[in-house]
Amino acid sequence: MRLEKDIIESGYFWLPGKADNKIPGTLKIVDGGFVQLELIGEFFEYKGEGLLECFQKSESHIPEIIGKLNNKRVRLIDGWPCRKRTYTFEKAVILDTVEEDECLSFKEVIFSISGLVEWFRFPIISSLEKLSLIGNKPENLSFDLSDNIKIELKFDLVFRVFPLGGDITKSVRISLEFKDPVSLDEVIKNILLIGRFFYFLFDRVTYLYDVKLLSKDNHTGSLFYESLFFDKKEFNFARSLIFYSDIKDSFESLLKNWIELNTKFGICVDLFFAAKFYSPQYPSGRFLYLAQCLEAFHKMKSNKKQDFIKRIKCLQTTLLDLSDTFSYLKKDEFSTMIRNGRNRLTHYDDESSELLKKKGYFLNLFNKVDLFMQLLFCKELGLSNEQLNEILGDKLIVLYKLENKLD
Repeated sequence: MRLEKDIIESGYFWLPGKADNKIPGTLKIVDGGFVQLELIGEFFEYKGEGLLECFQKSESHIPEIIGKLNNKRVRLIDGWPCRKRTYTFEKAVILDTVEEDECLSFKEVIFSISGLVEWFRFPIISSLEKLSLIGNKPENLSFDLSDNIKIELKFDLVFRVFPLGGDITKSVRISLEFKDPVSLDEVIKNILLIGRFFYFLFDRVTYLYDVKLLSKDNHTGSLFYESLFFDKKEFNFARSLIFYSDIKDSFESLLKNWIELNTKFGICVDLFFAAKFYSPQYPSGRFLYLAQCLEAFHKMKSNKKQDFIKRIKCLQTTLLDLSDTFSYLKKDEFSTMIRNGRNRLTHYDDESSELLKKKGYFLNLFNKVDLFMQLLFCKELGLSNEQLNEILGDKLIVLYKLENKLD
């Protein structure tokens, strides 16, 4: 999660149900969503013990601290003492209210994901003089994700005029509206679910920003939490795996199928993104995550007891009708290389091919296994082999992943 500006504010804080024992302190929320509270004093409970001692008895977990910053109420959730009078928290909610009985139940969340403007391919406009080139902005997309969740993608153009000119800011905001209010954990779970869908299509993990909440009592607020790892470097979205224009007619069904895929193959999706988040400096570790992902994926699809390489070959058969662009992914040589790489990393098979020891080998292998897993997920999302040939056959990122040979 990115912040344009760090939040550093002072106020009063107390434990739930202990509003008569307020302690002054400073709340810090910095770029990346890291939440920290520094208190001037301690909460005393249990025969004079301090907060640190109290929560050491329950594995140091701090369920919640409540605070007041000017005319706003703060709820700090799931924290741990990191040093005396200083605590870190997984989540922070800042609500535009001072009501005492506000509960953490929400009926809407609105957020942004870096890269959506480029992915939807908004017209690139840099000055008001070229405004006529914009035409009509895209219509908002809105549909039900489930019986309780409605999603809307809101497209907006903001015009700013300066003495010597002006500019236009384009934005895409995602709204999730809950017919029955949900908990904070459920809100975050759904943000992650939607975020991963776009990260999969980008073939790149970007970041969240500007997450706004609407409570069941119609109080607005902001949500902060230390979310996924992200790369601060600019990314060329021309290298995305799939663009909106590729799936415009089936966007709604693909997103719904993504939710179903996460329900059915959640462990595999976790392993897949673990490989994406893993440091690029360790391609062997990233490859191992994907090898585990492939094995788990086949086990969930088939009850047959097979050794590892037979599972890979079985998955390869689902791609036989793909074009010659993907021919290497269908070869026995490819499945053998996956097995050998996995065996060397998990069992330290020193008799493995000398190729595995070459510099850059695991990076090339990772790229190909990554594409292989992406194709399998795409088929689960409902894309046919014909659609995959048409959409991915000449994509830059696909050609890059396939260009480096393993021999």
